[in-house]
Amino acid sequence: TPPGAPAPTMKSLDQIEPRIAVQSLAAAPPYTLSAPGSYYLTGNIIVASGNAISITTHGITLDLNGFTISSTANPASGHAIQLGSGIHNVAISNGHIRSGTTLSGSTFTPLGFSGGIGSVASNNTSVDIHRLTISGIAGSGIVLGISLSNSVSHCTVDTASSLGIY
Repeated sequence: TPPGAPAPTMKSLDQIEPRIAVQSLAAAPPYTLSAPGSYYLTGNIIVASGNAISITTHGITLDLNGFTISSTANPASGHAIQLGSGIHNVAISNGHIRSGTTLSGSTFTPLGFSGGIGSVASNNTSVDIHRLTISGIAGSGIVLGISLSNSVSHCTVDTASSLGIY
């Protein structure tokens, strides 16, 4: 005699790796990731000025989920993603950062973000950035500081008036 009806034996993704939708943290940007965990975007983020996302603690995984973070600031201000000081064990992946800075001849018109992914200090470690495209930044595309444990892979920075990746 069978013991009863078959029951599901698989776990959902939320049971294996609980994730938090960034847009659920506040009604509008800027969004602050201040607790360790796994976060993801549920849609595009557009800001009119300042930072879109600030990471203020360690142990953060941020999946842009193929979406775009963009800025319409005039003049340029803030970062798409800003890392606080002393941050470690952070991973950011899978998306796009678009801003409005253009290059005509040798002159940049600084609109949108001042920086793509930026750090407020050079003491961040174990920061992994991968599979991102960044364009139209008034300053630098990706700045992580000096640490042998930081990594950037499969990223493209196009039209940044300062550094592409540092």
